[in-house]
Amino acid sequence: YSHLERGTARDAALIGAGQRIAHFGIAAYRCASTYATSLADVNGAPVLQETLEEEGGMDDRLVRLAMAGGLTAASPARVLSH
Repeated sequence: YSHLERGTARDAALIGAGQRIAHFGIAAYRCASTYATSLADVNGAPVLQETLEEEGGMDDRLVRLAMAGGLTAASPARVLSH
């Protein structure tokens, strides 16, 4: 993203990249948490669920950052993570 000028477009690109990473993590940890719960893994399931919540928190922070910067197009991505 270094080729983009500073400003709204660059901010949107960086926040969007962060959201894609967060969404990938959310999907991976949701799947792993579901598997652990299905397998009655009493040690792993809570840890995976906690990590899933942390990933969701990152997405929430990115949405708030985007909205604070006037990048309202980033807010619908919130729907994808839940």
